[in-house]
Amino acid sequence: MDVPAEAEDLGAEAEAADPEPADEPDPDSPQVPEEAPADDSQEFEEEAPVEDEAPTAESRVEDRFDRTIESGWGEADHGGAWALAGDSDAVLSVADGNGRLQLAPGTTADVVLDGPSLAVATAELTFRIEEGAEPDGTEVGMIFGRSGDSPYRLEASMRPDGTLWLMAHRGDVLVAEQQLDDMTLEPGAAYTLAVSTSEDDGSALTAKLWETAGTEPADWQLTVTADEIPSDPDSGAVGLTATRADDAGEHVGIVIEEIIASPRD
Repeated sequence: MDVPAEAEDLGAEAEAADPEPADEPDPDSPQVPEEAPADDSQEFEEEAPVEDEAPTAESRVEDRFDRTIESGWGEADHGGAWALAGDSDAVLSVADGNGRLQLAPGTTADVVLDGPSLAVATAELTFRIEEGAEPDGTEVGMIFGRSGDSPYRLEASMRPDGTLWLMAHRGDVLVAEQQLDDMTLEPGAAYTLAVSTSEDDGSALTAKLWETAGTEPADWQLTVTADEIPSDPDSGAVGLTATRADDAGEHVGIVIEEIIASPRD
């Protein structure tokens, strides 16, 4: 039977349109995995720089004695726990928002914090002698910083003759003292003792004392220059120091309302 010419042409076109069969993969040859197409839609974020840790709040000292303790002073608001150094016979307690310290004649008490050492820039101590007590022969002040193994002490000293002085000690050595003219310490009245080791006038240590209810003096009343001490106060324990003279004749009660110390930058 003869095939029409049109059918022959259609068959030829169909054969030309069919693709050649793809080569079958050789099961014995290693197969190379196809690479996944790159995902251009994903953006990579840059890592944020790591910042230095800020100083902790515990790098300062602060205590307002808002607690009640029958024996000792317990834990400060900031700065660690209070501890009575040495074999002092002083009696410590906390009541009515105040730290209390009972001193017999011939007694010295150093009460220090066991927290991290602090290079003090400024510090303030607010205290009073209990009403009915005789303040003469009593010294009250702060312990801060060190020079070698010797701590620095800054004290208000009520002398037996009724005069009032500021004194700076390095260990047991008196470095400087200054009488405060026309000023006495009255039992029952609160006083603030301020200390600085960061003034810009070339001084190494400065201090002043005033009645807390009054006006703070504009100028420092005691100044210790750098050539009067072996070195600037280095890091050390912060605390309170108090002494009652041998011939004072009776016990004295010292009330601590607040102590604050800030570190150098």
